[in-house]
Amino acid sequence: MKKLLIAVVFMGLLIGPRTWAADMLGCPKGLPKGTIWPRFTFKYIDATEKWNSQKDKMIDIEDGVGVTDKKVYKYDFRLGYGLLHNLDIGVNIKYATSQMEKAAKNGEVTKYDESAFTYLWLSGKYIFLDLPPQGVLDYFKLSFGGTYGFALAKSDKYLLAGLGAGDNQAKVGFLHHGGMFDDLFEFAGHFLYHWRGKASKADGFARSDQEMADTFDYLFKLERDLGDYIGLGAGVAGWVGLQDDKNLLNSSGDSLRPYSNNVHFSLEFFPMGSLDYEKRKIYAQVALPYYTRTITAPDYTLLLGAMWTF
Repeated sequence: MKKLLIAVVFMGLLIGPRTWAADMLGCPKGLPKGTIWPRFTFKYIDATEKWNSQKDKMIDIEDGVGVTDKKVYKYDFRLGYGLLHNLDIGVNIKYATSQMEKAAKNGEVTKYDESAFTYLWLSGKYIFLDLPPQGVLDYFKLSFGGTYGFALAKSDKYLLAGLGAGDNQAKVGFLHHGGMFDDLFEFAGHFLYHWRGKASKADGFARSDQEMADTFDYLFKLERDLGDYIGLGAGVAGWVGLQDDKNLLNSSGDSLRPYSNNVHFSLEFFPMGSLDYEKRKIYAQVALPYYTRTITAPDYTLLLGAMWTF
């Protein structure tokens, strides 16, 4: 039994090291049978850095040519449903606004400001391991899930404005949730393979008809309730590219593999108490990127959300 506990905790760290596991797959703790779970989130991203191929590093976004300003506002609505005690499904609809400026070598500045529904995601998740309390472990759930996203913003104006690449996507992998030391803290996370298809075609779009790089996505988060109504969380998350990004070049003209990592901190409020209504809450999260190599990156990302159960 001791070996089993060690293996479970080790697996949790391995799978964990974005929040609420994958935002398209829902909570790794699952849903009771017959439960309806709506969730709404808003994410604000203000890019402050961009990749410079001549200097082989991230630089201030206002320097040089290319993108000199980019702000993105993302809205997400997810509706989950518990089919069985260990099987739940969900649908996500995503909407975004992108405000971007690009400077040409001749000094001409082009401004973009577009909004659109960007993706429709369908998902399912099955809990195949559900351990009862034993030793220092209060509980542990391990699930396998998958989700497929249909790109909706494929027209030229949306692609040029930075509302994604117009590629269909899929994610598949493992999610976990557990608690230890008599409710002292909980831990959650995921380890997912993220497949990306071919970008949509558009005149003047740098990624037009390009095969997008797949990634491995990871998350590990610790959670702690302060009484019945307040919860705190902290963790690490990120992704690493499995192929080179054809638009991310070094000074020799070679394409590079992208990656992004962050630490994040969250604050949760449970208006009906966390003991019996843990999925009825309002929350905020701030993510601080570090060790990042992407086309653009922010200093921080702000996420606000609310969820309920019926």
